[in-house]
Amino acid sequence: MATRPDPAPLDGRTVLVVGAGRSGRAALALAAARGARTRIASRGPVEDWFTGGLREPDPPPEAHREDAPDPSRALDGADLLVLSPGVPPDRPLVRAARRRGVEAVGETELAWRLMAAAGGPLPHVTAVTGTNGKSTTATMLAELLALDGRDVRLGGNIGAPLSELVLAGAGRGGHLVLELSSFQLEGTAEFRADLALLLNVRDHHGERHATKEDYARAKARVALNMGADGTLVHADDPAVAAALGDGPCRRVPVGGGAGDVRRRLAGFDLSRVRVPGLHNLLNFAFVLEASRVLGVAPRRFQELLDGFRGLPHRFERVESPLAPLVVNDSKSTGLHAVEAALGSLPDHRGRVTLVMGGRPRGRGDAPGPALVRLIGRACREVLVQGESAALLQDALAGGPAPVRGCRDLAHAAAVLRERAPHDAVLFSPGFPSFDQFPDYAARGDAFKKLVTGRRP
Repeated sequence: MATRPDPAPLDGRTVLVVGAGRSGRAALALAAARGARTRIASRGPVEDWFTGGLREPDPPPEAHREDAPDPSRALDGADLLVLSPGVPPDRPLVRAARRRGVEAVGETELAWRLMAAAGGPLPHVTAVTGTNGKSTTATMLAELLALDGRDVRLGGNIGAPLSELVLAGAGRGGHLVLELSSFQLEGTAEFRADLALLLNVRDHHGERHATKEDYARAKARVALNMGADGTLVHADDPAVAAALGDGPCRRVPVGGGAGDVRRRLAGFDLSRVRVPGLHNLLNFAFVLEASRVLGVAPRRFQELLDGFRGLPHRFERVESPLAPLVVNDSKSTGLHAVEAALGSLPDHRGRVTLVMGGRPRGRGDAPGPALVRLIGRACREVLVQGESAALLQDALAGGPAPVRGCRDLAHAAAVLRERAPHDAVLFSPGFPSFDQFPDYAARGDAFKKLVTGRRP
């Protein structure tokens, strides 16, 4: 179990939360419940900030428009700034806080401090991060602990933010499995995991991290404050090792090659695994190493292998009249996810109809030569849609797989119907959804309705 940092009670302190999404509202409610005077700053109409999700605290927080002419007025008298994950550290309000000496932390850090200050035994905390696979791996691990009869809660970047879990009574023993993004990790200071899984680091989130090295350093904060009693299970990758540096915790490197993964899973029956692809076997390999640290019996891990059904929008098979195999991989918001998805369809090599596209990030958007070659080998045709369609057409032009531009996802689905039947259809966008949809889940739901013949 982690040792407790010094308590950080909020009685009488003024806490300013930036961002009115689910994480921001949860941080606001938790701070108010712990006695803080609360303020909130966000963009857009104030009346929209508390629609759905958690209700506005009582008494109501002092509201400030972050897009006001002088947003720094919200900092007057503030003792602590709490950032929602979607708020980058270079926003004017955050820069103003640094100039004034006001500490800025993330929502996860706030929840950790208040959980640690509450008294009683801390839960065992397992933190899972990586560019690809973190939601699936965190869910696998939570399901495994539940199979073993443990008291476990899953949250962070998946489901409930840590502040919601603490409000609901988490922090009094048991297990917490937290999926943490680089956005959440860069706002941590005292947060400490007992067990951490760093699955991979790809060149990702160019809109927030200037270089891959900056991104890797943010991911490596998952091991922040881990002592000799902690364990870090991490990708056996030079970029990861460089970002992690030296530290006292025990380290378990996991290679990503097919041979290494199957050696780690030797002795288990893989014949009933329901989630296809080497990338999912690699996720299982990380969970197996975690299970050994946590003392879970091997028979429980076999039960997980047999029963885990995967998550929606993550290489999800869809029954459709358009092809014998249709895969919804809407969670694919980076090009490395496209590479992993294509690599999971070896039996359909050269016969895949790939649908890609979404909102460009502004940095590192064009597929590199390796992915272009893979698409050429794996695909019969590529349909590109959304705001990134033109740059994808330019990058893939002249390859062996013909490329067709489409206005949007509905247009791409219409082209799929015109040319049906297909051998295999893979929807792996490789870009964020915000050009057409509020999130990847809405995009995936729309795709499934379009390819099953139902109205989106």
